[in-house]
Amino acid sequence: MKPHNPQRKLSSRLRKVTKTGLRVMEKGARGTVRVATQGKDAIARMVTSASKGTLAIARRCWSAIAGFGSSLQLGRIFRRVGLPIWVLIGLAIASLIVDNSLKLIELVTRYLLGTTPIPTLEDSRIHFIMIGVGLGLIVMMSLAFKLRRPLQQGGFISDGLTQPDGKKCLILLVSNPNSALFSIEYHYKTKRTLENLWLIPSDDSQLIEFGGSSQDKAQEIQRLCEELSTNLQKDDASANRPLLPPLQITICKGVSPADAQDTFDIVNKIYRQSHYATDEIAADFTGGTKPMTVGMIMAGLKRDRVLEYVSYNPAAKQSFGPYIIDYQHSAFDLIS
Repeated sequence: MKPHNPQRKLSSRLRKVTKTGLRVMEKGARGTVRVATQGKDAIARMVTSASKGTLAIARRCWSAIAGFGSSLQLGRIFRRVGLPIWVLIGLAIASLIVDNSLKLIELVTRYLLGTTPIPTLEDSRIHFIMIGVGLGLIVMMSLAFKLRRPLQQGGFISDGLTQPDGKKCLILLVSNPNSALFSIEYHYKTKRTLENLWLIPSDDSQLIEFGGSSQDKAQEIQRLCEELSTNLQKDDASANRPLLPPLQITICKGVSPADAQDTFDIVNKIYRQSHYATDEIAADFTGGTKPMTVGMIMAGLKRDRVLEYVSYNPAAKQSFGPYIIDYQHSAFDLIS
């Protein structure tokens, strides 16, 4: 029989207590790390969510401000009266810098000549400040133009694509029925304003270079428009909405696909003979051959005439628009 050893028994108990304490501490450390990690992740999620929310609010506020500014259409108004807004801003900044520079030269001259009263530093301070303001505006505009693309991608500013108001009359160059119908549906189905449609096909005068006439495509567009009108009338009747009148469709005599003058003449003829106001007509140059497009664009450069087009993304196989061409009208007012 082994002799009783109290010291060994105490050491064994101490080891057990130590091991138990170490396990408890280890579990506590793991729990603390887990809680800290979860807290860190939660804080990161909160920061990310808050930043996204702030960004979304800022984007919405800016969009509202930009939308209000866009609704005023100041840029287009200034361009139509021959005063592009950026030219006005440039002239204002240039006049600010030049005017204050000349006043500084005047003060320096008076100081050198010893005129009474003798100019002081206080007299010139405001002119230095105004010159600095003008130079600062130039730097800010330069940075704004450099940042324009990132701001467009972030949705903070407009990308320059503007859709037209609904028009009562639409002039279309004929080639692709799908793009033509896309533009027609915008004015007739979406805006519910279109009443009259003019289709300008090509003839077969340049059969080898441009292929045959597009009269058959014009007739297909007419058939699709009649189906669209019938379906819309049924939908309006079932929804108790005012019925849209059927489209009045005119297929013009084919124009030369190689002579821009032919298209230029017939588009001007439509504008002259139509009973609609000029700003109630849109000329869509999406279709047709390149010379036909040139002819329509040249005819549409006069003041108050609206040019539009439909864009197509081949990768997405999707059309967008129609979009208007916004430009300085007064440079082309002599075209007739």
